[in-house]
Amino acid sequence: MINYFEFSSLSNYKVNSVDIVVHSIYEDFRNYKRNILARNNLPVLEQKFNGVDDSLNNSNFLVFKGMAEIDGEFPYDTSNVTVNDKTDGFISILKNEFKFNKTKFISSDKGIQDFLFIDKTAGEISEINQDGKYEIIIKLDPKLNEDNAFLNNSRNNLFRIDVILDDVVTNDINKEALTWNKIDGSGTDDALYRSLKNIMKKENVKPNGVVYSYYVKLGKFNDQ
Repeated sequence: MINYFEFSSLSNYKVNSVDIVVHSIYEDFRNYKRNILARNNLPVLEQKFNGVDDSLNNSNFLVFKGMAEIDGEFPYDTSNVTVNDKTDGFISILKNEFKFNKTKFISSDKGIQDFLFIDKTAGEISEINQDGKYEIIIKLDPKLNEDNAFLNNSRNNLFRIDVILDDVVTNDINKEALTWNKIDGSGTDDALYRSLKNIMKKENVKPNGVVYSYYVKLGKFNDQ
């Protein structure tokens, strides 16, 4: 997997190092798919003879003709459903196992270890030889083995590989361009220079986090 970054675009900062964080997103994708299928295949209501009004049973609960199965399961609980449940598109009767709560992946996580790594040496060499273009080369980790608990042997594997800024420092600011003589001749006004310099040093201002993501699908690990 190869890509290039030109960190020179971050004119006020120097990127000393990049890294990758790998997460398994198989379950996230599976839950998302199941949720989308469920929301696009709502349970079908029984209609009264007039073909307009919904049928109700003796307890005033809605009567259903049926619904589509997803992975061999019914996504909605249609027992004791009131007319009010219909107003929100039946979201209130959607079973928990078909709801989608997106996992929050953060770049500070270690993620999956002993699987992949970024060849930093190759990136630094390409940055020198290719006019500042840092080549992202991702390789299999030498420590990779069949005992890695994060790699599944019984189903397909789906991964998200985030390229992150690992070490960023502030470049020197042009002091002359941001200072001038005071009107009263009492010296140099460097308030703007000092203010910008202090702001750029703050960790929450520096460029950070994910700059690019790869999505990789693999078969069963160690499938024989």
